[in-house]
Amino acid sequence: MASLVVQLTSSACDPLGGVPRDDGARPIVIDAGPSLQNPCFTSAESLLITRWLDGYNGAPAVVATIELAGGALEVLTDADATSVNLPGACSSAAAARWVFSSDVGGDHDEIFVAPLGSDDAVQITDRADAMAFEPSISPDGAWVVFESHPLDVEGEGALFKVHVDGSELTELTDGSGDDRQPNWSPAGDAIVFQSHARVPGNIELFLIDADGGEPENFTDSPWEDTDASFSPDGEWVVYSSNEGDLELASLFVRPVDGGPAERLTNADGWYDGAPAWSPDGDVIAFEARAGDPDGSEGTALFLVDAP
Repeated sequence: MASLVVQLTSSACDPLGGVPRDDGARPIVIDAGPSLQNPCFTSAESLLITRWLDGYNGAPAVVATIELAGGALEVLTDADATSVNLPGACSSAAAARWVFSSDVGGDHDEIFVAPLGSDDAVQITDRADAMAFEPSISPDGAWVVFESHPLDVEGEGALFKVHVDGSELTELTDGSGDDRQPNWSPAGDAIVFQSHARVPGNIELFLIDADGGEPENFTDSPWEDTDASFSPDGEWVVYSSNEGDLELASLFVRPVDGGPAERLTNADGWYDGAPAWSPDGDVIAFEARAGDPDGSEGTALFLVDAP
């Protein structure tokens, strides 16, 4: 896949001058303007992220690498396409691969796999009647799970998995639950995802076996719970929620084996979303903005200490 590999050096996206928020979250100072979203750790020191080029969720978009210490982005995808990585498990250290969705070279999104640190991507899905988004790669790098929609349909999200060579496409859910944003567990045996239709009028998090089966309601709450991914030990899920009737979402963590949620970020007037746990378990990266991000120029990236 043809790609643009450059360093972006536009006005710095430094929302607080490098100063931590009152809740201890601290910005990653990056030499590129917003909107910076969807952090995914490739090591304890580096991230893959999506940079939307026309404001928050405003296409086109590129996937880029960035060091946690900050600095310039290195872009790995075509600047004329809309390419997006999933926050959480979008890379496999064991297989040295990363995954993303893109509409490059076509009229709708498909799934691509590339070696870590490389733009040499291979397309692994190709369906004329369906779109593919939000891919997550299994810990061993052998499989990719993704969100699928009928072409040009906003709802009816279904979960599929496919081998990294494009073979063995397998349906995990049928679309009736409008299931989205699947993220693989570190043990490779489970997938967490959000459903927009299994609980009428609400967005809930569910767990499903990696081989399919009946999903289990994980959050089972009256709040909107989204953007879920696992801790590296597999014992916790971190996610974004308006639990407690928050005006804007904050980050929460919940034990996989049951128990109440714990609020992780607590900054009045801020939206916090798309969290990802570092491989060493020390920090969580996320996107954030003071105020509602919808319709804005976009979010910046932050770190907060893990519980």
